Amino acid sequence: MRSIPIISTLVVLAAVGVMIALGVWQLERREEKAD
Repeated sequence: MRSIPIISTLVVLAAVGVMIALGVWQLERREEKAD
């Protein structure tokens, strides 16, 4: 059983979280710009 590299896993999770947050933010802004 190999151990999971903690640091690289956290970096990937942080990147995914940022991309999801930006996507949600863009969807919210799209509704504001439509007005």
